[in-house]
Amino acid sequence: MANILVVEDNKSLQILLRETLAKEKHTVMTADDGVDGLAIFQENVFDLVVTDIMMPRMDGIEFIQAIRKEKTNAGIIALSGGDNPATGSLLETARLMGAHVAIKKPFKRQELLDAVAAALTTAAAASANKEGKKR
Repeated sequence: MANILVVEDNKSLQILLRETLAKEKHTVMTADDGVDGLAIFQENVFDLVVTDIMMPRMDGIEFIQAIRKEKTNAGIIALSGGDNPATGSLLETARLMGAHVAIKKPFKRQELLDAVAAALTTAAAASANKEGKKR
């Protein structure tokens, strides 16, 4: 299964994400914001990152940009909340910055699991494509 980093400042949602992904046999590490998430990301290898957009210290957009500079092939899922009119544009910005999937909160368990599968598949295909071009 996959090594996943969850970056979410809402502790109850962070725990729910960790437990949901762990039940699917993924190895999950967590961080409370983009600063801590980036430090953890730089010291480990992840197949997937699930990040909130609105966080203190370093928001999800900045975090996505930072990990993309790391030349990683990790998949990225961006999360942003509620019925806020800005949510759609934030999620679109996250996609433009390198997120494979963007999910609006609140979401259902199956929506998360489908997003995980899609992001892992897309990231694996991109990685294989890069390897093929190197040869």
